[in-house]
Amino acid sequence: MSNHTVITVGNFDGVHRGHQAMLRRARDLAERHDAEVVAVTFSDHPMTLLRPKSAPPMLTQRGQAFEILRDGWADRVDVLPLDVDLLKLAPEQFILRMVDQFAPVGWIEGVNFRFGRHRKGDVDTLRQFGAQHGFEVETVDLQTVTLRDKTQAEVSSSLIRWLVGYGRMADATLCLGRPFTLRGTVVHGEERGRMIGVPTANLDCGPQALPGEGVYGGYALADGAVHPAAISIGVKPTFHGHDLTCEVHLFDFDGDLYGRTIDVQVLRWIREQQTFVGIDVLAAQIQRDLKAIRRYHELERMDPNRTILQGQATA
Repeated sequence: MSNHTVITVGNFDGVHRGHQAMLRRARDLAERHDAEVVAVTFSDHPMTLLRPKSAPPMLTQRGQAFEILRDGWADRVDVLPLDVDLLKLAPEQFILRMVDQFAPVGWIEGVNFRFGRHRKGDVDTLRQFGAQHGFEVETVDLQTVTLRDKTQAEVSSSLIRWLVGYGRMADATLCLGRPFTLRGTVVHGEERGRMIGVPTANLDCGPQALPGEGVYGGYALADGAVHPAAISIGVKPTFHGHDLTCEVHLFDFDGDLYGRTIDVQVLRWIREQQTFVGIDVLAAQIQRDLKAIRRYHELERMDPNRTILQGQATA
């Protein structure tokens, strides 16, 4: 293990293309110095302490983000416990803590990086202290993508949350560099799907952002196998529901998933949620949805081996 490190610090929510660009730059610098790439992140989003009610939903569960970072991007992921003392550190104090803990030969960040108490530190602060403490500072420009509507957009976690919230999963995939993946625990529901011959896994995704209400096509990983999946997100308007739920039907799967954690890639919006006049009409629409989703997978010739939870984002 090298005694030298190149670090990059951030929340890494989503580990999107912007984060990936920083990690690639860190890898290049690390190779020049025979050093390790260390992604330094936090146990929680800082907003959960600063303004809990304003904390954004996460694109990735923290464990997901750590897995993605470790799989091909960083040699190590170091997680700083988020507490009031950490948030109170002045920029220069935070830098000194990083120097003491990691002895970096390099530090890579985006051009808009801010840190320290009241976010007073920036990349100029980093460069000043880098000259004093012997580490190089390199910055990476914001990454841009062309969305499906031909709009040029700068990639950010905020943009991706907006896209996911409006069900624009193809655009979210473009920004993430891989499909948006829900991770949740299968919990007991009302089992109405089983009654009409389409059993679903009710997914509790905790603080993770859910796509906008609608029906989607994607993939789910269960028992080590990847299954095409139909995903329904909504309040079950036909049954006058009020609570937002995420239900997943796994094609060609017969098993008990209760209490287990599964991952579901949400790839394509199929239709909006609707209120149906009865269960028979709903059941007929569900069959049409399943047919459309299966046809979608056949036409797209999706390769399930590149999906879920291999962790590494693809360019």
